[in-house]
Amino acid sequence: MSLPHTAWCLDVTQPLPTERRETVSLADAAVRALQNNLDISISRQNRESRLADIIIEQSKFDPNLSINGQYNRTVNPSIVPSSEEPIQISLVRSLPSINETIH
Repeated sequence: MSLPHTAWCLDVTQPLPTERRETVSLADAAVRALQNNLDISISRQNRESRLADIIIEQSKFDPNLSINGQYNRTVNPSIVPSSEEPIQISLVRSLPSINETIH
């Protein structure tokens, strides 16, 4: 059994199809190469990331405002029953503390 001979080759005597030809100036080729360069694209993203990091680090020097509050009230009524020592009663009411930091 013999197999038919097939060969894959490009006939150099025939002109290339026109859809594969494109005339580009040197400046256009350089611009395209820079636009499609992956290393340059990554460098741009790294630069933007570093600028964001700088802003975050500089925010450490921004002023901070802290507000704390507390309210205490003590009531000491005196009840004096007849012919006995006075009885002291203390009532203390505390509100929850407020602690906020505003950036």
